[in-house]
Amino acid sequence: MVTVWCIVVSLGSLFFFGLPLAAWVARRDEEGETETAWLLAPFLGLSIIVLVLQNLVYLDLRVATTTPWLWGAGALLVLLLILSGRWPQLRKAFPRDVFLCALLVCGVQSAGLLIRGVDQYVGRLWIDQFTYTVTAQFLLDQPFSLTSEQVGDQPHLYKALHIKHDRIGQSIHHAFVAASCGLDAKRTFEPAILSACFLNVLALFLLARRVTTRRMAALLAAVGGGLLPAIAQVHLESFHSQMLAMPLMFAWPELLHRLLHTRRLVWLLPTAAVGAAMASIYTDYVPLFVGVAAVVLAIELIKQRTYVVTRCGLCVAVLGLAAVLNIGYVTDLTRIVFGRLTQAGVLPAIYPWALRGEGLARLWVGDFVEAWTAGTPRWLAAGALVLTVGLVAGILFDIWRRRDPVLVGATALLMLPALLATRGQVYAYQFYKILLSVCPLLPLGLAAWHGAIEARTTRWGTATGRLLRGVGLGLAVIVGAATTVMTVRAGVGETVADIGRGFAEHLRYPDIRYLCDYLSRLKGEDVFIHNGPAVVNGWLAYFAREDRVWLGYPEISDISIANSPGGNVTCANLPANLNVIDSGAQYACGLLSSGPFFPDTRTELKARVDPFCIWELRRPDWLMLLECRWGYGPGEIGSHGFWCGDKPIVIHFLSPSAGEARIALRLDAGPNLPDPTRCRLRITTNRGYDATVPVSLPASIELPLRLERGKTLVTITVDDAPRPGPAAPEDPRTLMAAVLEMPRFVSWTPDAP
Repeated sequence: MVTVWCIVVSLGSLFFFGLPLAAWVARRDEEGETETAWLLAPFLGLSIIVLVLQNLVYLDLRVATTTPWLWGAGALLVLLLILSGRWPQLRKAFPRDVFLCALLVCGVQSAGLLIRGVDQYVGRLWIDQFTYTVTAQFLLDQPFSLTSEQVGDQPHLYKALHIKHDRIGQSIHHAFVAASCGLDAKRTFEPAILSACFLNVLALFLLARRVTTRRMAALLAAVGGGLLPAIAQVHLESFHSQMLAMPLMFAWPELLHRLLHTRRLVWLLPTAAVGAAMASIYTDYVPLFVGVAAVVLAIELIKQRTYVVTRCGLCVAVLGLAAVLNIGYVTDLTRIVFGRLTQAGVLPAIYPWALRGEGLARLWVGDFVEAWTAGTPRWLAAGALVLTVGLVAGILFDIWRRRDPVLVGATALLMLPALLATRGQVYAYQFYKILLSVCPLLPLGLAAWHGAIEARTTRWGTATGRLLRGVGLGLAVIVGAATTVMTVRAGVGETVADIGRGFAEHLRYPDIRYLCDYLSRLKGEDVFIHNGPAVVNGWLAYFAREDRVWLGYPEISDISIANSPGGNVTCANLPANLNVIDSGAQYACGLLSSGPFFPDTRTELKARVDPFCIWELRRPDWLMLLECRWGYGPGEIGSHGFWCGDKPIVIHFLSPSAGEARIALRLDAGPNLPDPTRCRLRITTNRGYDATVPVSLPASIELPLRLERGKTLVTITVDDAPRPGPAAPEDPRTLMAAVLEMPRFVSWTPDAP
């Protein structure tokens, strides 16, 4: 029920806020305008939500605070709509068939979410999902002016602060959905991103009915485009900005045409609002939006060589008003657009198939290409190419026949991937990214061929029209089946091989889910998170956001916060009473006599959730081993386990207090030591400690260590010049001292408080 509630809120809110504005701008006396109001309403609703809340965010008002006020203002607009007497006409014109098709497409694309529910479903959990989630949670809970110096015990917010001056429109909408549902940003991410699947069908239907008068043909084109595996690939990999920008991009030419063709000023506000929302949601595509506007204007002027100045002025007014509607973002927008226009060779590993036949086949059959382990068959790649070219040709033929400004603007989007493909591997990522975004337009080619043929009243024309509708239905079934496989795999799969690719297994393990739930239940406590993969560290810090959080390793998702200010990064103000979330794998070296804590009389082990342990520390004199990295592991020489040479032994410690420690170490001479009877060990720390200890070999010695409060990094090296030459034939390592026995602790004496 929670999942259904989130989907209803995510979709229903778009109409709640958009329908009053759509009904106001649509003419009452023009045929089809009332239906158009329903089709355009969610785009206007999304734009209103993003622009109003983003401007309030820049005033340091949290989305959690402003959302109830926005709902109140929306309720007033809905009341005015009902009192205006327009509601009966709107209700009568409600396009049930289009909305049922849109719900069907949304259901297929949301299959994984419906199977798992909002508490467990994570798609393929690319790093982008963490980025968008923590940004939405930041906008939900924190003032926009928050700085890194003020983050302190909430390390997951560093990622949000890192990108808060980039595009945030999608996260504004995401935070709004979370606030409206009464849930956190993690559980509402998928309902928020999947709302774009519903919007795609509406936008594609608006375009399809321009190329065919048969409603069924237009519906098939919209459904086929909405079901494409290419769309599933985008939302499964958590590309939230791209998903929301796609339907807005498809609706943009329609709004521009209505403004320029009718020259009615009432269309100025909704057109500018959608443009401003697009710029905030996916700033990278701003050049596309401006280019489409220029194309639509040019075709309008070619077809109707009247009111040239008026139409040019309206186009400029749209861009100017769009800037005013999100004035706080204009400076950042300009910086981002001009900064990224020059980027090349970025992220080539994300789409390794971008410029191959496999990439084109994946648009139509998705993960089905993986059925052939030897690679994508030539017939499949050739078929995808023929289908794509044939559909593009259908759209171009319709443009030549009608010269419709909306279709010309949409087709201009289709031409950009072809231009980028000519640049080769340097722009492979951008090419495939845009191709994924615009390929839902391709089924319009089938509707265009149908529209051209249905104009013929001959028996041949009627029969061919039926054949094309059958082809469209078959295509919708094929792409729907391919998409269903992808989305169901993401819902039921447990491993990377099951799901497809990504990092979903990190949060899908039952033990990790238990750990996340455990952290969510803690309130106001001190939590130390250590030694997980960076992507897991970030999510654990997010689930512990209502506590004070320290990190053993300052890696959050894909960024390092090692140099960020605050005691929770350096652990300098670490408390004695602590909940430790830790992986025990690194303690196999035996440096501590038993487990990760010294002395051995440690406090309670609350739970063991593979690969993590949950410890509860309630004593002031503990010392924790974070990590021990050896210079060299076992090699070809003798039976020694570890070696110290030109690469040192590095040990990380953690303690709530400073103190003196001693560790026992057994050493023997290595093949590169100049004098096999003696050496000098140098012990340094990152906190300023530096000592040299002479050792007679072989030896059992106790090394003194000075540890400070928080994290201390201890480095042990042999302070002698190595004897030149390899340690042994075909062994290039420099081996100065052999570690005969695992180090162990002898004593730990914290400083007096």
